[in-house]
Amino acid sequence: MDSTEQSNDRLIALDLARFVAMLLMMQGHVLDALVSQSFIDVSVLPWSKWHALRGVTAPLFLMVSGVVHVIAAKRGSDGHVRQDILQRRTRWALTIIGVGYLMHFPANRIWDLPFIDAAAWPQFLSVNILHLTGAAMLLLTVLLRRTTSVRTLGRAAALVAGAVLLLAPWASQLANSWWMPMPIAPYIGFTKWSMFPLAPFAAYLFIGVAIGSYLWSCTPERRSTLMAYGIPAAGAVVVVVEYFINMAIWKSGFHTDFFGSPASTTTFMSRVGVVLLVFGASYHLARWTRPLHHWYMMFGRRALYIYVIHIVMLWGTPWWDGIARSQYRALTLQQGLGVMALIMCATLGIVWAVDAFVRSSASPLTKKRARYTFYAVMAFLLLVGSPLAWF
Repeated sequence: MDSTEQSNDRLIALDLARFVAMLLMMQGHVLDALVSQSFIDVSVLPWSKWHALRGVTAPLFLMVSGVVHVIAAKRGSDGHVRQDILQRRTRWALTIIGVGYLMHFPANRIWDLPFIDAAAWPQFLSVNILHLTGAAMLLLTVLLRRTTSVRTLGRAAALVAGAVLLLAPWASQLANSWWMPMPIAPYIGFTKWSMFPLAPFAAYLFIGVAIGSYLWSCTPERRSTLMAYGIPAAGAVVVVVEYFINMAIWKSGFHTDFFGSPASTTTFMSRVGVVLLVFGASYHLARWTRPLHHWYMMFGRRALYIYVIHIVMLWGTPWWDGIARSQYRALTLQQGLGVMALIMCATLGIVWAVDAFVRSSASPLTKKRARYTFYAVMAFLLLVGSPLAWF
């Protein structure tokens, strides 16, 4: 295989890994929201493994994003990342955060905000994977602005990841302090309404940046060898080492609930190890399934669409309900699997249709009209409210 084919396989492997993360996320969200807990008991097999696999979804997505950001950050002759790229990254990060808040908008209209129940504000201000990704991207943009080479970026990212992990045990205490402002607390550590705070989840993105920086410094042949064998081998070593560390902690009598929490270093190690194994598997699968490369690329790069569409189908919006609001953990396993298949197929179908329209031969004016029509609908809902509420 020549170097161009190898390069394509490496890039498509990352898109494939991101697509795998989206598939795992969708099935996990749907089954957890719709299937009765009498059918899903995460304390026993096989559901305990299913629950553990769900925990790898966000780290997989974040680490892939970290690697991809290194590849996409074009630097000038002076070593600095171009200003237009930094500005585009900043706008995109803020857009993602805005979409995250919009999906939890607590009122039917903007004008109703002063009159909503106080209990609705914590959920609106909660931090999900969109807020986390946007906030972590803003931090990464600072590193990109401050570094003058890919090598120094990788070192800085590794230091940031280590600092985040060191602070993780105290971040939740800080976030739950009485003096911490409500909009900021969920970003810092775990709170009642925050499942994806920066500590520890930002560490996954920055460790991905460190890995991407190292790969970038290697020759093309070396990168391919690392993707095929080195990275999955490292992942296997990390998983085995974490297992023995965890066993030693248990047997020492010092084990607490923290060591099994998402904020612990051992959990971080195990999840990073599994993600590295997925990287290697994705690389080999990308090589063996070249006719499917277009689909890997398209769905992998439309991850935001996949996330938003399936969440809207499942939970609805401030203006209409999704199936989970009326059938929350009320279905049998068979019913849940059926709905899961429908939601996943519908989501991917809509994403395909959107991508086909964007890539179509329609005139730029037509595409601009479609985009502004969407903006107009959102503005109407925020300012006027849903017509369904009029009846």
